[in-house]
Amino acid sequence: MTTLSPVTKRYLRDFAFRLAIFVLIAALYLFAPSWLDFTAGGPFRFPLLILWLGVLCSMLVQLNPKSGLTTGCLKQYPTGFEPVPDYDRDRLAQAVRQQNRGAIKVAAVWLAINLCFGVLYHLGILGIPELVLLCALAYLCDLVCVLFFCPFQYFLMHNRCCVNCRIFAWGSWMMAAPLMCVPHWYSWTLFGTGCWCWRSGRSASAATPSGSGSAPTATSSVSTARSGCAAISGRALGTFPDPDLKFP
Repeated sequence: MTTLSPVTKRYLRDFAFRLAIFVLIAALYLFAPSWLDFTAGGPFRFPLLILWLGVLCSMLVQLNPKSGLTTGCLKQYPTGFEPVPDYDRDRLAQAVRQQNRGAIKVAAVWLAINLCFGVLYHLGILGIPELVLLCALAYLCDLVCVLFFCPFQYFLMHNRCCVNCRIFAWGSWMMAAPLMCVPHWYSWTLFGTGCWCWRSGRSASAATPSGSGSAPTATSSVSTARSGCAAISGRALGTFPDPDLKFP
């Protein structure tokens, strides 16, 4: 019998928590949808508050390199990769281009879907309860992609696993994207925080020191974990001081 690692157990507990929130939001959507309208005024209902706190905390925890999350989520920090001074520049550049293309596809697809939700909302076809339900579903599916099946990996990215996934930390803004077109502090604090966490992760990756030993340090470097290249040759390639390798 396979023994689950502490990280896996933590993620399964988190998944159970998110599933409970989704079931609660779905039940309210079916029987009391007005409870999910955060623009209606009046006191906030507990389910809206717990969803807001859950999504917000799941974003902010990614900013802590000692949070105990999986390596895939923290690979932009210096402790999340193994510096290697020698690497195949051509293979690395090819892998970077491939992963960047996949990342652009994911961003285009996810933004297009959620912009459609925004248009339908402003046309009056979708309401706030529907968008809150979609946000709760995205909050749950963020861990479905980590633990069970990731359609972005399978259909668009074609990467080997979460550790070398180019978009692993994108879950922050993707969870709140269904609410991004609603002008309200509830929605924009979530989407804004998600974008800030994503940007902070990029900054942390760009500030990572160059490789160890005799590796050049004159130019700024970016960890290959950020580029999604960690699985080349079966091991992490660490950092590379090549300013010509660009990332979106």
